[in-house]
Amino acid sequence: ILQLVHFLTDATRGLGLDWDTCIAPNLTALQAQADICDEQLARADGTTENRYRSSGFFYMTTDPVEVIGSILATCDGWMTENGDGTVAIVVGKYQAPSITFTDAHIIGFEISKGVPDEEVINEIRFTFNAPDNDYREAPGVPWDDAASIAEVGRVRSKQVGFNWVHSWTQARRLAKRAMARNQASMRGTITTTLYGLQALGKRWVAVQSDIISDFSNIVIEISKARIDIASSR
Repeated sequence: ILQLVHFLTDATRGLGLDWDTCIAPNLTALQAQADICDEQLARADGTTENRYRSSGFFYMTTDPVEVIGSILATCDGWMTENGDGTVAIVVGKYQAPSITFTDAHIIGFEISKGVPDEEVINEIRFTFNAPDNDYREAPGVPWDDAASIAEVGRVRSKQVGFNWVHSWTQARRLAKRAMARNQASMRGTITTTLYGLQALGKRWVAVQSDIISDFSNIVIEISKARIDIASSR
């Protein structure tokens, strides 16, 4: 989080966003996300490590989008803009939603259930920059879904690179989260009234519907939001 805020606001080496406008009003929330990254997790050998740590470098010619993506990849990060124009960053640890959509807010929806057979991913292969490999790219132990492999009858892999991660256990945690997202039981689009503006800057929102059985009591992770003011949606 500290790296990303620094890059976003540094006028010489980053994007030069205005601190007082984009960061300061949401500083408390950003500090909370930084604290999550610093949470100590136990390793199998009895030691502990930060939940998420980012260790990398970039050249001045590197595309800023690539730099931002590299940092976000180290924490399963999610970045967007709040309704007031401030930057919102949420790392990969579930937090109960504070916004709920009900039938009064839902205008329409399009969903697909499960994952088509040809799109099933049951193994996440990953690389990270290993200290014992002179901080060069090295493969980690893949995260797999044994039940899915047995059901499908074959391994279907997806390759992911964590170039700014030096810990293989951190990379494994990230691979596990990537697997869960790939295997989402339902995905699609919900169209809401302008009440949906309340969800800007939120990674997770609750949905409680008395009409749509699939939405009776669920939590969704927002991957993209669009606003259509002309249609009030």
